[in-house]
Amino acid sequence: MRKVVDGLMKVIQRIMGALLACAVLLVLVQVFFRYLLKAPLGWTDQLCRFLFVWIVFLGLPVLFHKKAATAFDLLSSHLKGRPHEILQMVICLLTAVFAIAFFIFSWQFMMKKGHQMIPAFRVIPYYAVYASMPLSAVLLFVEEVLQFSEALVNTFKGKEEKA
Repeated sequence: MRKVVDGLMKVIQRIMGALLACAVLLVLVQVFFRYLLKAPLGWTDQLCRFLFVWIVFLGLPVLFHKKAATAFDLLSSHLKGRPHEILQMVICLLTAVFAIAFFIFSWQFMMKKGHQMIPAFRVIPYYAVYASMPLSAVLLFVEEVLQFSEALVNTFKGKEEKA
C-alpha cells in the first residue's frame, strides 16, 4: 500500500507543478493583454486563483507525506525510539481526526454552494473548485492511516528486538 501512496503523491506533485506552470503562463498572458494590447482578460485572474486553491489543497497531503510539518518536527526530532513513535502515532491520529472533520465540512460546503456558476465562465460550477477540499481530506486521511500503521509496527518491532 505504501508504494501505491508514494506513487500517487509523486503524480500529485507533478499535477501541482503543471497547475503552477499554467498559472504562471496565465499571468504572463494577462500581462501581455493588459499592458501591450490594452485589452485585459477578466477570466485569467479568476482562473489563477482557482488553480492556486487546487495547488494548496493538493499540497496538504503531500506536506504530511513528506513529514514536513515543522511544528511537529521540532518536538519529534528530539525524541528517540519508542517516545518518538508514540508521538508520531498521536500526531497521525489527530491529523486523521482533522481530515475526517475537514472532509465532512468541506463536503457539506461543496454540496451547498457548488452548484452556483463561476461568474467569469458562466458554464463551470464552483464544484470544480470546491472539490479540491474533500479530495485533499481523503488523501490526507489515507496518508495518516499509513503513517500511523508504520509507527505502530515500528513501536512493536522495537519492543520485540529488546526482548
